[in-house]
Amino acid sequence: MSRHPRYTINMQIDDKLIARLEDISHLALSSAERTRLTKDLGKIMRGMTQLAELNIDGILATDTPECGSPFKTANVFRENAPHRNNEMIVVPKTIE
Repeated sequence: MSRHPRYTINMQIDDKLIARLEDISHLALSSAERTRLTKDLGKIMRGMTQLAELNIDGILATDTPECGSPFKTANVFRENAPHRNNEMIVVPKTIE
């Protein structure tokens, strides 16, 4: 695997960031929730770092390992949807 110079991830997950997230999301987290969020965001950032290290030269943004194109992928979703109405996937109503 080679690192692509165009992708750099350098984010410090600290109390200042957590406080900022609380502020912009209008949440008041407990100490335990802050600790858990810090750990979870750290895991996410480590995963993003691993992804950034992948060599993706020659892979189109629309390719998928299973199907090769988003149009074939859409068909897979439609075929496996539990409820369908012709070509549409029927989902539960979320907004009244």
